Amino acid sequence: MDSKQSTAPVGARHDQLLEWTFIEKILFRFIFLLFSLFIVFFNNGAYPLFRLLIHYPTLILNKLLIKVSADILHIEHELITQPNGSGDTTYNYILLLFISVVAFLGCVIWSMLDRHRLNYQKLYYWLTVAVRFYLALMLINYGMVKIIKLQFPFPSLSRLSSTYGESSPMGLAWTFLGFSTGYNMFMGVAELLGILLLFRRTIALGAIIALMTTANVMAVNYFYDVPVKILSTALVSMSLYLLVPNVKRLFVFFIYGEATKLRTIEPPVYAKKWIPKAIPVLKILLIFAPILFVFLMLIPQRQKFDSKPKLPLYGSYEVNSFKWKGIPATDSIYALQWRTMLIDTKERSLIKFIDESREFCNMEIDTNSKQIIVRFIDDETVTHKFSYSTEYSSSYHENLRLDGALFGKPIVITFKKQKQRLMETGFNWINEFPNNR
Repeated sequence: MDSKQSTAPVGARHDQLLEWTFIEKILFRFIFLLFSLFIVFFNNGAYPLFRLLIHYPTLILNKLLIKVSADILHIEHELITQPNGSGDTTYNYILLLFISVVAFLGCVIWSMLDRHRLNYQKLYYWLTVAVRFYLALMLINYGMVKIIKLQFPFPSLSRLSSTYGESSPMGLAWTFLGFSTGYNMFMGVAELLGILLLFRRTIALGAIIALMTTANVMAVNYFYDVPVKILSTALVSMSLYLLVPNVKRLFVFFIYGEATKLRTIEPPVYAKKWIPKAIPVLKILLIFAPILFVFLMLIPQRQKFDSKPKLPLYGSYEVNSFKWKGIPATDSIYALQWRTMLIDTKERSLIKFIDESREFCNMEIDTNSKQIIVRFIDDETVTHKFSYSTEYSSSYHENLRLDGALFGKPIVITFKKQKQRLMETGFNWINEFPNNR
């Protein structure tokens, strides 16, 4: 037994003999339970296999929480339990309340049954491992969707043609962030540095970078009403948790300028010799499996956003004239006079009407035969065919003319292509005056 212990790091043996204070043990029990439950039930794809493992327990928990919300919390509206892009649904907050209550009650029971334990050094190590990997993989996931320009796609024509006042705070933030590919790369690289959390020697550096990036994300979520407040707050809390062992050392270094040595968490002593050999293999699987999973899932999705091909006449066109050749069509709301036509992608172009209403449509453009086919999304059974021609006016505006049938009635529509300052303004080293329009 003595020979086995002698091979363990001195720091690890020393830490396992330290007695924690009463408050430290209480706090650790609660944090251990809270973070463990959060990682399991707010997995968010960090550990892809977790969803399969907890599928049936989650179904049971959903039924329990729905009953609790109705009978105890008296919530009348139906809870949304399926993912829908929002991480701050009523169900999410009830789930957070549930795991907080379970963590508190578990802490009380645990404290009563385990009063005489010297410390929880081994559990602390494994909780730190779980938090490190969860935080790192979440940051890597977020970094990848920024690098491949999936989280913040370039603003669509429908977004560019909307006024600021028509935007929600989240929509405004997404437009701002989506405009710049370079800024997305910058944010993505910063988040990909979360990989430093996967190695014990760089935990402190990784936690500092993670704190800066997650705090920025949390601020955007809070101040622009982005519904990921629960997750971003948890990521900030986990970053702080990882920095706790070195808070005093970092304070001494940054404030007093004194040399110090950061603390590294040594792994516990294992009685079985195969365990230390198996851990690196498990770590490699935990690192590369989720990254590969995310990569294979996200790259195809990029085809739905920035990589989706634009139509040949891409742009925003303002109606100059809208003239029926004879009796106008009156049997559809889409026969109302058009105001603007936005030619974007095949599946997502847009017609704006004179009464400020709008309707998305599928659009096909054949540049050889000079034909445009329009199908309104809410009325795809009806096809509207037009021949088109283009010309440039003396003011360098591109004019477009459609000549065809709308709901079977002959019509001629002429357009003037609108210029968009945002699309035409590039990067400039020299600005004699601020270009703040």
